[in-house]
Amino acid sequence: MTFYIDSGTFTTIPNYHLTKLIVMFGGKISPGLDKSVTHLLCHNLSAARTKSSQRSKTFTKYLRPEFVLDSLKNGQLELEAPYLISGTRTNTLDAHLAKRQRVGAK
Repeated sequence: MTFYIDSGTFTTIPNYHLTKLIVMFGGKISPGLDKSVTHLLCHNLSAARTKSSQRSKTFTKYLRPEFVLDSLKNGQLELEAPYLISGTRTNTLDAHLAKRQRVGAK
């Protein structure tokens, strides 16, 4: 997984410590938002970034940083759906796929 941490300070953990945790447990940090980024960590998105995520042909996940913290705390990779930032293209796609999986499981 390659993460890009959106600028801003997270109240739960400083960016510096979040970066160190991700790298310590095998993740990668990208200095910019490029094609290698699989997950963007942020608390919310600007209108411009929301529009660009909806038009994007890539499937970068826009997640809250608690995804990383909870995954480390629980010792396993958490499901991404509860941590998705609303309004992003992947949020809609993941909701659709999760619904299909629930229907197929019945």
